[in-house]
Amino acid sequence: MKVICIILLCLTFQTLYSNGQVYRIELENDSANYRYTYWYNENGQKTMEVKQCYVGTELQNVSQKEWAYAAGLCMNEIQREWINSNWMLKDRFDYVYTADDLLETITHLSFDENQTEQYQTKHCMVYTSEGQVESEEQYTWQQGVWVLQSKVDYTYDQQQCISKTISLSNSPLYKIDYSYNETNKPFRQVLQRYVDGEWTNEERYSTYYSVDGEHIDLLRKELWQKQDSGFAWVNSEQTLYTYSPDYLLLSEIYQTWETSFWGRGVAYYYTYENGKMKSKTYSISLYNDWRNIFSLQYDYLDSQEFVLRADAAYEYWGGEEGMPYTTFIPYAINGVDIHDVQYANYMEIKGDWLSTIIQNMNTGYATRVYPNPSDGIFYLEGNAIAAWILYNLNGQKITSSSQAGMLTMIDLSSLANGLYILEVYNDETIEIHKIIKH
Repeated sequence: MKVICIILLCLTFQTLYSNGQVYRIELENDSANYRYTYWYNENGQKTMEVKQCYVGTELQNVSQKEWAYAAGLCMNEIQREWINSNWMLKDRFDYVYTADDLLETITHLSFDENQTEQYQTKHCMVYTSEGQVESEEQYTWQQGVWVLQSKVDYTYDQQQCISKTISLSNSPLYKIDYSYNETNKPFRQVLQRYVDGEWTNEERYSTYYSVDGEHIDLLRKELWQKQDSGFAWVNSEQTLYTYSPDYLLLSEIYQTWETSFWGRGVAYYYTYENGKMKSKTYSISLYNDWRNIFSLQYDYLDSQEFVLRADAAYEYWGGEEGMPYTTFIPYAINGVDIHDVQYANYMEIKGDWLSTIIQNMNTGYATRVYPNPSDGIFYLEGNAIAAWILYNLNGQKITSSSQAGMLTMIDLSSLANGLYILEVYNDETIEIHKIIKH
């Protein structure tokens, strides 16, 4: 097993609408069209993400994630998949914190087709008295016991991490040494591998900053290789960045070392309008010149509700001009992070400047039901939910569940619009909620 040191050789796309909350993302790519919908609690923390796929004009459920909180801390994350017209448990992540609210343990459980849970992995963290991570341990569940798989030990110089040692089964494997420049910015990372009782250089990453000391001008990767005069650091690849006078990113140029000179690889060029990114163009080096392949165009609609649209199309050198092109569409909005959405030819992000939280219309209860009213999907959130029963106004029982958790979805999309009565059973109480489907 090889542990890979990942160095991001590109800048993260600037955060959009940092004061807003995303409630819907529409995504199109070559294989399918998807919709992601989000809900938040009163603290602005995500409580639900629902993924649906378009089949014609109809939306079909695919998966959902649920986050449950206590005292502002996420206690667990549950992942479900829509199988045979039911939400089936897929994974659960349980979080445990120290007395200082530092994340101490993450336990991953999976569920089989019979909904039986099974331990998978456990990630444990130990902290110094200053609250810095001292070590991390990764375990897997094997034959009824936790078995240590890997460990990372940290070394600090005051507040800065200067070394990380990665071990497998208590045997050193890799070490990463960190150094900083005169303004305490990360400057260099050196990756070493443990071979025959000695640490041997492998890779080195260097970061060079602009005159303001904040923005990165150059990222460079070097390899430790044997030369005629012995081992030395040899250039491998680099990324160059240029900025406008007010430090808007204008270009990223990726180059590889061609024995004695830097070759021209690929480049991204950016344009802006009123300080917001308007386009991103991907180019390759061809015949000693940069040739545009495709561009990504951004469109913003600002009001109390915001909309960001991004679509990618071929330029002249990439294919039929104007045809959709599936490409990476980077974004970061209010902490929304969708790992399986990276490539698309069109994306539309909708949100609210203030909040997408819909308050519980039944006040005074320990359990929240939201959104309420709803078009059919309701979420039940509380710390001690044991079961729930749904009645119509005639007192007839419609549906129920005894498998409720801290966060539960109730799907009433097949029912007629109107007012319903929801009984929620907690450990010692029964709550009566009025919910409206419209």
